[in-house]
Amino acid sequence: MSPPGPAAETLPLLGSARLWLAPLTLAQAAGVLGGSAPFRCAAGWPHEDTFMLLGAALARGEEPTYTWLVRLRDPDDADPAIGALGLKSAPGPTRRAEIGYSLAPPWRGRGLGREAVAALVGWAEARPDLALLGAEVDADNLPSRRLLEALGFELVSVVGARLWFERATPGPSPNVTRRTSEST
Repeated sequence: MSPPGPAAETLPLLGSARLWLAPLTLAQAAGVLGGSAPFRCAAGWPHEDTFMLLGAALARGEEPTYTWLVRLRDPDDADPAIGALGLKSAPGPTRRAEIGYSLAPPWRGRGLGREAVAALVGWAEARPDLALLGAEVDADNLPSRRLLEALGFELVSVVGARLWFERATPGPSPNVTRRTSEST
């Protein structure tokens, strides 16, 4: 009999002034993708971007998912899920990770996306296994571009109508290289 593998990491509950970011399990992600979320969802969520993010978590097939539900802190609203965000891949030897985020349309334009992504970036900055965060957005998605720029992400490559942004976390390893148009 082989010894058990390392214990799965437990993701923390993250928060901001107006939001809770609650870790999402594989079972919960499967429920959302299957149309039977085991929690209350706000109108307009989940949507297409959600399915891409949660699909990546399910494809990895292991805990933790590195994905969080975005919930309002409003006690009168029973903390509905208004979005999701997280890493599209688990931290690994390259110390790079792509982030993804989505909010229900009725909750956009209120600074909640910036709050949520800032909490995720804060979590990532405290991790020695992450030195560089990246995000890909459509060129015509000006709100998402502004969100990333406001949080210190820099545009490093353009491929067609897709933009790639990156942000170093404190103390990046010298062997972590930035992505460029030539390396995409």
